[in-house]
Amino acid sequence: MNFAELRTAFYDYIDDQAKDLFKTDQAARLLNEAQRMMARKLETVDEDYFVKCQGYTVTASQTDLVFDLPADFKRIKLLERLQEGISSGDPIPFYWVDMPERHEWEPWPPHKIRSHNRPAAYMIGQRFGIVTPNEDYTARLWYSFSIPELSDEGDVPIAIPPDFHGIIALQAAKLAMAIENQPFPMLDELNQGIDEIVRTTSQRQRQQPRYVHVVDWQGRG
Repeated sequence: MNFAELRTAFYDYIDDQAKDLFKTDQAARLLNEAQRMMARKLETVDEDYFVKCQGYTVTASQTDLVFDLPADFKRIKLLERLQEGISSGDPIPFYWVDMPERHEWEPWPPHKIRSHNRPAAYMIGQRFGIVTPNEDYTARLWYSFSIPELSDEGDVPIAIPPDFHGIIALQAAKLAMAIENQPFPMLDELNQGIDEIVRTTSQRQRQQPRYVHVVDWQGRG
């Protein structure tokens, strides 16, 4: 369902087709809040449900390289260096350091760090820095992203799978009825939908794990 269809369903659920109780901008706010609520429920089941990756080209430099975080960035899951070539191995996770101490950090044990060419990185506001890379490579950032708000008529929510888009309208209708101090007559339908999406997400996580496999500094999984 797109935003226009969700809004129509919302007005049907609260029996306000004339939009007397809630104007379209109010309906939009409630629908977006409902989408965020559904997203939080999904993240409770699978904390990596909303995870993306983005690549960055790193070039050899005598100074730090600083990159902007993605516009929809929420929090970092993993930053790793890709090993390229015919005999390339597993990606190497970055070593995180505090920005003021970025040139003072002591890799340990040294022979492990050198053998894996493990780079160091730090956070600085809405950017991250890579400490003086000594060669060219690709860095890959895995991060949790903020779901986009619904605004245009054709916007489709990504907070929940398509089969459950109607839950957003139901949740928004429940919020609206609470504002009016009215009971929500479709509470059973809403709770059933939430139970189904949580169960579906739990089953998918067991069958096809989405978690990033983090390797520690000694190369152990």
